[in-house]
Amino acid sequence: MAGPQADEKTSALGADNQLVLNGGAFDEKLETQSDSIGSDVSTTDVPTTLHVDDICEKAAVQAPPPSNEKIAITEQDCYDELGYSWPTWKKWTILTVIFWVQVSMNFNTSLYSNAIGGISKEYHVSEQAARLGAALFLIFYAFGCELWAPWSEEFGRKPVLQLSLFFVNIWQIPVGVGPNFGTILAFRSLGGLSSAGGSVTLGMIADLFESDSQQYAVAYVVFSSVGGSVLGPIVGGFVEEYCAWRWNIWIQLIFGGVIQAVHFFFVPETRSTILMDRIARQRRKSGQNPNVYGPNELAPFRERFSAKEVLITWVRPFRMFLTEPIVLVLSLLSGFSDALIFIFIQSFSLVYKQWHFATFAIGLAFIPIGIGYLIGWLTFLPAIKRNIRQRKENPHDERIQYESRLWWLLYCAPCLPIGLIIFAWTSTGPPIHWIGSMIAAAIVGIANYAIYMATIDYMICAYGPYSASATGGNGWARDFLAGVLTLPATPFYTNIGSDPLAYASTIVFCIATVLVIAVYIIYWKGPALRQRSPFAQKLADAKTELAEASNRPSSLSDPCTVAFHASGQFNKLYLVGHTGSQLIMRVSLPVYPRYKTRAEVATLRWVCENTQIPVPKVFSFDDSNDNEIGFEWILMEFMQGTQAHKRWRTMSMEQKVALTKQIATFQVELLGPGKPGSIFSGIGTLSLPQFSQANNTQASKKVVPGPLVSYEFFMGDHLDYDIPHGPFWSSHDWLSTVLNITLLHNTAILDKTEDEDEKEDATNILFAAQKLLSLINKVFPPPLDKSETTGLYHHDLHLNNILVNDTGEITAILDWECVSVLPLWMATMVPKFLDEPVREEEPQRDLYMDLTPMEAAAISDSNDPDHLDNEGKNQLYFIHRMEYEATQLQKVYKARLQELWPESCFKENHVKIDFFQAISLCDEMWVGQVRRWAERLEKEMDVPGFALITGAGSGIGRACAVTFARDGAAGVALLDLSEAGLQETKAEIEAMSSGQGCRVEVVTVNVTDEAAVDAAVAKVTATFGRLDYVVNAAGIVVRHPGGTAFVSTADWQRVLDVNLTGTFFVLRAAARVMLKQEPIRSSIDGRPLQRGSIVNFSSVLGLVATDQNTAYTASKHAVLGLTRSASEDYAKDGLRVNAICPGYTDTPMLKGSLLKQDSAVVNSLEQMVQANTPMKRMGTPHELADGVIFLCGGRSSFISGTALTVDGGYTAR
Repeated sequence: MAGPQADEKTSALGADNQLVLNGGAFDEKLETQSDSIGSDVSTTDVPTTLHVDDICEKAAVQAPPPSNEKIAITEQDCYDELGYSWPTWKKWTILTVIFWVQVSMNFNTSLYSNAIGGISKEYHVSEQAARLGAALFLIFYAFGCELWAPWSEEFGRKPVLQLSLFFVNIWQIPVGVGPNFGTILAFRSLGGLSSAGGSVTLGMIADLFESDSQQYAVAYVVFSSVGGSVLGPIVGGFVEEYCAWRWNIWIQLIFGGVIQAVHFFFVPETRSTILMDRIARQRRKSGQNPNVYGPNELAPFRERFSAKEVLITWVRPFRMFLTEPIVLVLSLLSGFSDALIFIFIQSFSLVYKQWHFATFAIGLAFIPIGIGYLIGWLTFLPAIKRNIRQRKENPHDERIQYESRLWWLLYCAPCLPIGLIIFAWTSTGPPIHWIGSMIAAAIVGIANYAIYMATIDYMICAYGPYSASATGGNGWARDFLAGVLTLPATPFYTNIGSDPLAYASTIVFCIATVLVIAVYIIYWKGPALRQRSPFAQKLADAKTELAEASNRPSSLSDPCTVAFHASGQFNKLYLVGHTGSQLIMRVSLPVYPRYKTRAEVATLRWVCENTQIPVPKVFSFDDSNDNEIGFEWILMEFMQGTQAHKRWRTMSMEQKVALTKQIATFQVELLGPGKPGSIFSGIGTLSLPQFSQANNTQASKKVVPGPLVSYEFFMGDHLDYDIPHGPFWSSHDWLSTVLNITLLHNTAILDKTEDEDEKEDATNILFAAQKLLSLINKVFPPPLDKSETTGLYHHDLHLNNILVNDTGEITAILDWECVSVLPLWMATMVPKFLDEPVREEEPQRDLYMDLTPMEAAAISDSNDPDHLDNEGKNQLYFIHRMEYEATQLQKVYKARLQELWPESCFKENHVKIDFFQAISLCDEMWVGQVRRWAERLEKEMDVPGFALITGAGSGIGRACAVTFARDGAAGVALLDLSEAGLQETKAEIEAMSSGQGCRVEVVTVNVTDEAAVDAAVAKVTATFGRLDYVVNAAGIVVRHPGGTAFVSTADWQRVLDVNLTGTFFVLRAAARVMLKQEPIRSSIDGRPLQRGSIVNFSSVLGLVATDQNTAYTASKHAVLGLTRSASEDYAKDGLRVNAICPGYTDTPMLKGSLLKQDSAVVNSLEQMVQANTPMKRMGTPHELADGVIFLCGGRSSFISGTALTVDGGYTAR
């Protein structure tokens, strides 16, 4: 499935094929091989631009396609025209407008508070209830910021911000003119939900600045965010003092309208993908490059922005908040800090009224907090400069790269509890001067800014491409917690102790102290937290594993080169170079989201830890497309060696024998340490959730794989089929599902195509698949009570996936994609490189033609790097040579496998392997061969017709019905007096056959009722169209204590009615049908025609007798007479009638009859069986059923009027 990883002869990649990731781009396009993948995977599914921020910094992938092919523009192609290259003055002009956009949004959160008194009076609600408008705005603002972000990445920052500002402004109008309080709450909520906030503004920073130069811009925007929240009460104090409460709303609207206009006229679009689309259109229009297209032009909107992807993007910040320790801890720190500020601010009106501040003066009391924010911002500027210098000087120091960003916070964070405790005991009113509380407020402002800035900066560094979601969680926590705690703030400051203002702030101080301690713990334990944070670890792993492979520390600034290496059917391989070392990055096509990558990683890890097989070590992976690449990827070890197919011709036969034996050894290792089949349970593919079990091979519990990752299950729209995906518990269920996929796929083709050739192909495939489905029960009998033994099996061992050194020794086994846990019989297949036609005679080189000059010139001109030197000989010689060597090496492989795994059975499994290969080829050009093979197999079936079985509700009758279905009967009719028993039998057949091929009819009937029997037989015949096999298995037994002299007439008559008369009624009705129908030819080597076969159940007591069984013995003797008489009548007409005489059989009828007397009788019976049956046991119903199948089928074509004794040797004494 995948191309090669390594080749010692591969020349070094030139500079034109390489990329320095810290600012360059791939020159090799990530493109699909549509001819090998099929039309189900469109080339539009593959990105034309590939960002590899998870590995280093930034990269884009593109190769020059043919002149008539669309070219994807990359950031490298137009870097000078993107936001990164704009003049500094332009960037900061845009950023300043964004500064005021952010201020306006946070202004809306706080100005409303000054309208609370007016709203309370006008709408007759309490002030506490009126505060709900502020709380709801903040809570919905928390969610709105996250909901807007993905749309800004799709449609651009400018239209999304314009739409957000428009809605926020529009919703102000109903708040200002609302007729009731409910209107205010509803539209305040909508206003919060419509606010795009920091998620978009921080995104614009990423549009304008490279990651290493974003800190100053982030600090600026963070200042606007916190500053806007204090601007509201400063302005609001004057509004509340001198204007009606609605002016608080109109001022928000006026401010928002002005900001929207300024943004509209002065801020251009900054989103790089949108700019690249525009640049591409301009280049096409100007004729500069008519084939260039932007990233959003090459894929339809629905593919780029499906509902699923939107949901994933929207949910990701919340998922990271809950699952990433770094995000959770830092967000809670930042969120509680902001919430404490909001609680603290709520106290201002209570505090400063003690000094008789006017309303506007209370608003001005917020200025010190703003001053604190300003001081916090200004002091961070030298800290940022220091951090940039340190990171450049110490590129290998992980703590410098990450935790040093929290350095200034270590000094600023204590300002939070310090400011709060000072405020607590300076806010109690005169005689203490009010200036003390304001100084405390400024100190708190310094801490709040520092916490927000440092946590945002740390997350951006730690999460790289995931930083938007990580910082989104931070912003969400701040707004959500602030909104939730808005309502309890005032009661909190009025109901605590005898001095509520001081005590409440003291409680807040205590909480803040705990938060500050958390800052130092984060700084100290930051590396451990990042290791426990999966998203953060992905970035760190990808950056450090390259250096780890070369035994040197990593540097985030070291150049990393990437070059296209090879293509697989479902992936692309890239060589990733770093300081002299190389890794392989495997980028998967979107054919089986998550499962395929998880399965390959889990399989490679299991093989590494449990076998000696040389496989690539996995360093890092991402099993989702939720990354900058947009595709799943695995970063793994680069394996040294040359593909075996390139060395094969120069290897000696001894080397090839050694390689073959080594492959056999590897295969046995894959089956599990210890006895093959002892480790795994079920058919499927290893996956990460199961990997913890897979590590513990000594555990008594077997490893259960996950869903089966296989081509048939995920190709095209197959993932959408309503079918099981595993794990499966039997070959029968697994292969039945594969055939069902073929049926569904080709039925869909017939439904939608108008092309006659396609219709013909689909019809032929459907016929072949249905034929195989009808035969599957014969080759793979359905499971009875336990799962099949399984083992790990590498199905794709061709010479391209085996690397060897100069001496032919194996250095690596590659391509573990779709390697699965399969039934043990699969492991007896020869590996792919030996799967060649049989050729026992060694080809003589001199007998083959030399290359003609024209052929030699064509080969020379092809420049095919994979072409092997033919040494002047025609290619046919090497084909025959490979066939001969493969034939000899197959013997070596099988002998070695048999030596290591004595239980392996090649001969017994050949039919299963042939059947598996027939299924594999059913949907390809060999469908004709598959059909002919299936027809040959069908001819070997004994019972392809329709069967009727009485007594089918339990015991031997049920076993006969199940066996008919298993051995390929077209239909079975189940007759019995017990409706419940019949339904159980039917359910067993349907579960066993998965509804394939065999029709099941159920008829409740009393065989002693002549009319009912005639009607039942007629009904079955009408349903099936004919009747080929009849089994009279209905019967009862009644013991007579005291013997014949004490047999009651009722018991006598009842036994004879069921056992003899019932058999007669069914035989008579069936014979009348069979004699009239056309005969069918036996499937066994053209034997004579037969119209039908009837098997009557007699007993060994129809041949001998025992005591206290008078009626039963008489009835079974009579059945033999009835059988022989009917045979005399109709054998000449092709209607065979035989009887079967079971010995003691473990059935409900036997033990149930004896238990009615007492358990001692059962014990006596078992002792008698031990004493008188040579096989020392009772028979099973299924052993009797096999005898019935023999008498009904073609192999007994010359047998009629016979009683087949199946008694374990009982009557042979």
